[in-house]
Amino acid sequence: AEFTQALQMNQNLIWAKQFLTACS
Repeated sequence: AEFTQALQMNQNLIWAKQFLTACS
């Protein structure tokens, strides 16, 4: 469960990074 949660959080970080890159 912890591994899946960490993976999900990593995906969220990647998404946020792409989102900020697209906005700037």
